[in-house]
Amino acid sequence: MGKSICRIILNVGGVKHETTRDTLLIFPDSLLGTMFKEENLQMCKLENGNEVFLDRNGHAFHYILEFYRTRKLLWSDHLHYITKEEIESEIDFFQLPIELPLPPPVVEKPDSRIEALNELIGVFESLISTAKGIYIHKLDLTFPCYDKDGFFMEPRIKRLVDIVQQFSDSAFHLLHKFGERIGSYLKENDNELKWELSINDLGWHNAKCIINIEIDAQYDESLIIDNSIIGRKIYLS
Repeated sequence: MGKSICRIILNVGGVKHETTRDTLLIFPDSLLGTMFKEENLQMCKLENGNEVFLDRNGHAFHYILEFYRTRKLLWSDHLHYITKEEIESEIDFFQLPIELPLPPPVVEKPDSRIEALNELIGVFESLISTAKGIYIHKLDLTFPCYDKDGFFMEPRIKRLVDIVQQFSDSAFHLLHKFGERIGSYLKENDNELKWELSINDLGWHNAKCIINIEIDAQYDESLIIDNSIIGRKIYLS
């Protein structure tokens, strides 16, 4: 009897799918693979000789049958008319070795307030590092609240001004809130540094934030020379 059945009609929830017995036996340990094994055919309730009714989701079964045919799950989560829960339920019922891909990680939108604060701290770190490199030991900066031309920096060295220019007319608001904490952070990470901050907010439009930065002028000149190109050249000669 079993050998005479080659073409199978699966009536799944009223939706008919046609396939072959050989296709279903590709996964012999699955529900359908087990049902249509030679030794189990006698227990199948066949209608019209080759039709079986299964009270399952007929539309989701399309992807189940395609898995038998292609060994690939062709369902994807953008096909909203079949939900992830529906396809998972059918995979479990038909006992197929399918693992759905994990959903992509949820990427939280960065907080612009945190980003701006971190960026300003990075600007000060770069400014101080560059100042050390050209032996500037004192920096005086004035950040205006609204007066875009009120930014002041001494010494007015282009290389240093270029670093902080992007925040010249906007840093006041961050410094007004976090200036002391920024200074504490910078000093904790650089024992050569002194940071003083004062806020003049009399008359909001004329308000200013004034920062005085001092960098310890003591350094080991011989150590700098020895580790520079100059020192290496002397050593090689």
